[in-house]
Amino acid sequence: MDTRAEEGMRPASFMAGRFLPRPEHHYQDRHEAGMPTRDRGVGTRSSQLGAHDSAPLTKPATTITTEVRDAQTEDPVAWACVMALTLQNARDRQCAAYSGQDGKVSIRVPANTYTLLVTPHYSDTTHGIQWVGHDGGTGSQYLARKITTSPGRATAIPPIELDGWGSISGVIRDAATGSPVTACAEFLPLTYGGGCTNAEGRFALNHLGPYRWPVHFRGINTASGYAWQWSGDVPNRMIAKSYKVAAGETATISDVKLNPAGGVLTGNILDLNGQPYPGGRGITVEAVNAITGDLAAPPAAGLTYKVQGLASQFVKLRTSFWATNQTIDLWYPATASFADARPVRVLGGQIRELDLKVGSESHPRDK
Repeated sequence: MDTRAEEGMRPASFMAGRFLPRPEHHYQDRHEAGMPTRDRGVGTRSSQLGAHDSAPLTKPATTITTEVRDAQTEDPVAWACVMALTLQNARDRQCAAYSGQDGKVSIRVPANTYTLLVTPHYSDTTHGIQWVGHDGGTGSQYLARKITTSPGRATAIPPIELDGWGSISGVIRDAATGSPVTACAEFLPLTYGGGCTNAEGRFALNHLGPYRWPVHFRGINTASGYAWQWSGDVPNRMIAKSYKVAAGETATISDVKLNPAGGVLTGNILDLNGQPYPGGRGITVEAVNAITGDLAAPPAAGLTYKVQGLASQFVKLRTSFWATNQTIDLWYPATASFADARPVRVLGGQIRELDLKVGSESHPRDK
């Protein structure tokens, strides 16, 4: 049962609701297009075209069109980031479409089934983040409106209505010692600006729409070794506990306890013949939950990889590497898709060794 912080006792925000830009993000193109150069929720690509346009795609695309409004006044809301994300592997934080001054937005995507995540601009102090539902916003991607697109055909959806925002606050502790932990709380893993803790282990996750939200907890860096988990002490967002947020209020939750002994997956990167891979440029290994596709631990890099901070679960492994002048993705053991990847069991507190094979005959990354 949620409890409310006492009036006047709202915790301070520690980067809460602010997504930190990645080093490769560039803002000059957005400035020249007359757009704001910072966002609360997402980064930007240098290929940003303008308020109504998304970044160009290399595959046949379709378009989702809508407009963003204030739920109470129905006035247009400008500069809101609208991202189309699939249900599985929903983790691309690079925004490609923003609402214009008239609130209208067009998102270009490959044909697929999507949900929409809307993040107001950092300067918008009125509206909260939301997944677009069937009748207003929601804090659960699984309850969001599913939008199925077709190649060459535009898909129009009803206007998006943004509500106010509230916060979730609590303390994150070490499950073994009870000591405060340097950690972060997020509504999606690695959302670059969740509510990170202060010296007392207290976080404030701000700018959430007034809905029920699951919360993701993780150590602030790879070396911490803490197992990543969702609210309710589970590794799976689909079954995570959710907390009710009310506009203008802070929901204070019970202390969160992180397991200091996360599991480890480690091994070598080999070529398709089982020999040490001769390249080494840009190799990244990601472990994602085998059901939801959410990141399950910090990504690892290098020819000898080490994924740390895994809770007990089944994961799927994606190796990304640079070959033939393009980024190539390969899911373990040797497939192009998440759906066809083989689940790998990991246990918290244990080390599992697993070599991964890659090669230029693998599959280029979807754009």
